[in-house]
Amino acid sequence: MNAAELKDVSYVYSKNTPFMKVAVDNIDVNFEENMITGLIGHTGSGKSTVAQMLNGLLRPSSGDVLIHGRNMWEDPKKIKEFRYITGLVFQYPEYQLFEETVYKDVAFGPKNMGLSDEEIDMRVREAIHFVGLQDDILEKSPFDISGGQKRRVAIAGVMAMKPQNLVLDEPAAGLDPRGRDEILSRICEYQKTTSSTVIMISHSMEDMALYCDRLVVMNHSKPIMSGTCEEVFSHAEKLEQAGLAVPQVTKLMLELERMGYAVNTSVYTVEDAKRELLRMLGGEKNA
Repeated sequence: MNAAELKDVSYVYSKNTPFMKVAVDNIDVNFEENMITGLIGHTGSGKSTVAQMLNGLLRPSSGDVLIHGRNMWEDPKKIKEFRYITGLVFQYPEYQLFEETVYKDVAFGPKNMGLSDEEIDMRVREAIHFVGLQDDILEKSPFDISGGQKRRVAIAGVMAMKPQNLVLDEPAAGLDPRGRDEILSRICEYQKTTSSTVIMISHSMEDMALYCDRLVVMNHSKPIMSGTCEEVFSHAEKLEQAGLAVPQVTKLMLELERMGYAVNTSVYTVEDAKRELLRMLGGEKNA
């Protein structure tokens, strides 16, 4: 069963006004369980709209959103239940921190779920550890910690609700390379530990290649490709036509191919490139 599925879904902003915009146009998309799926596309391609529909923050103009096989909007009174199943972390979530202490901020979601104080406490501490922070930060004000720590606290607040599906909109945006790697590796560890489904939006093809199991590519309000990273990045020309770039290491392989070298152009990580170059050099040496 898919963790989430969009069937014939469209979403129109400002419908029947001069400002009407079709953000998502009659799409069919599946997100498989227990893996990290990257959702990529140029600005305005519909990625964030899809993310908000998966969480029930936006109701589709037409079509059905299924979460683990259940129609999210079949009974609108139960929409809150689906928001606990699919947690959404917005881009720059640190700007949404508002409580007096980090503890209260992370505990906000679990408290609204009606959990016991003991369960809330356990979830808060577990989530904080998941994002690489220690208990001593819990009594600090969220406004007195660093930007990277704020980002982690905001993500921990969603993790503390233990959603079966976690949707993250540009979770590493604005962070330096070290901070980006730390955040994304923690998210990857969380997915493996909890066997949850993670859907991650990012403009970084290198991040997508390194951390995602599958990719869905959006262009002009529609999905144009989906598959493993190897399958998607093997269509470099199609990605470029959609305003996207393949990882730098894939560009290197494409350039080597244009120079006449027999290399695998579907390589998309540094480690794979290293093995491919060693293979090529070894082949030339033995020739």
